[in-house]
Amino acid sequence: MRVRALALRLHLVIGVLTGAGLLVLGLSGAVLVLRPGFEGSQSAELAPAPSGAPAPSLDALLEAARRRHPGFVVTSLSLPGGDAAARVGMLDTTGGALEVLIDPRSGRIAGSHWAERSPLHALRLLHTELYLGARGRVIVGLLGLWLVLQGMTGLYLWWPLMKRPRRGFTVRWARPWPVMGRDLHKALGAALLVFHLPIAATGALLGITALSPGAVDEAPTVSPSSPSLRTRHVETLARAAERAMPGARITAFRFLPGPVVAVTMRAPGELDPHGASLVVVDATTGRVVTVRDSRLRPWTYRLWADAKALHVGAVGGPIVRALYVLGGLASAALALSGYILALARARAPVAA
Repeated sequence: MRVRALALRLHLVIGVLTGAGLLVLGLSGAVLVLRPGFEGSQSAELAPAPSGAPAPSLDALLEAARRRHPGFVVTSLSLPGGDAAARVGMLDTTGGALEVLIDPRSGRIAGSHWAERSPLHALRLLHTELYLGARGRVIVGLLGLWLVLQGMTGLYLWWPLMKRPRRGFTVRWARPWPVMGRDLHKALGAALLVFHLPIAATGALLGITALSPGAVDEAPTVSPSSPSLRTRHVETLARAAERAMPGARITAFRFLPGPVVAVTMRAPGELDPHGASLVVVDATTGRVVTVRDSRLRPWTYRLWADAKALHVGAVGGPIVRALYVLGGLASAALALSGYILALARARAPVAA
């Protein structure tokens, strides 16, 4: 009995301390998981390519972006695949990041927008780092660990009800609010465990890596002050990357100082549709400098890559993303109901 009382107190304290974080992360995550749908709606507006016309080369896509925005420096090229718009990343002279959408079938510009001024970009920063940079990523990771503990204590408190399973999910709607609220919180929390525990654990893993970046060997990134490659032979570099990893599909290029090109590849068996493998190619000679095949990397890297794909709902289609949205909204409802119950519990002795 003493252990149960301790678990209840721990569950209450963790809920009070982390409830606001769960509310923010749940609501922001529910919107962010729909990001592929928002981006897909932009691709739906692309005009079909003329019948029989060859698809433009990768170099032609980059040249189209340069013509539309002269003086800007190309830093990346993303290829989602299918009929989705290709995305060319560019920087202006002040370091402002611009994203240019190009129809990969015709080479026509579909639109441009400032990447860092997007509401989705602001929401992603809130969800991943609370606008606090690396320190915020650590806080989000610690929140994930606390939420795992919260789920485990909730499961411990709820499990005795399984002696009569019906009670574990019964909500007595006709009873006074404190009783109905506890029933609702209990049933919702138990039903969401299958969603909460994996999401909290993977979120913790992604956040805690900010403590030791060396634990996950990520690809180099482009800084606003970095010079960018202006090669006209991206197709040649792409063929070199494909020869280095047969069977893998190119999903993105990053043009880095050196000059080198970091080519992101998706190998068979990878969960992340954006790819978790990397080939670095010397842009001058076309020589492959580095091959980071996720299938040959340490298990820690594979764990991180798979955790990222699972956390953002990249595994599965629209139905899975819809379930993630419902899970995020339910998480926010769980946090809110927990706060209301904690407040009612604190006021109970006074009311007596």
